[in-house]
Amino acid sequence: MFERRLFRNIGGTCCPELDFPKYLQWYQDGDLDLDALVTACYYLDQINEACDALIKGEIAGRTILKFA
Repeated sequence: MFERRLFRNIGGTCCPELDFPKYLQWYQDGDLDLDALVTACYYLDQINEACDALIKGEIAGRTILKFA
């Protein structure tokens, strides 16, 4: 009668069809600062430099790897 269960999910409770347009609008309106989460950007030919920076602890947030 008083049994409890703990459930978890890895990605959160997101419905991409509904939530992503909302997130994009927040970003465009300046209410969601995604740029502040990005520490650095590297091109694919700089992959060794990106790995070195990661190993040295120079990447504190997210790094974007550009393929083009």
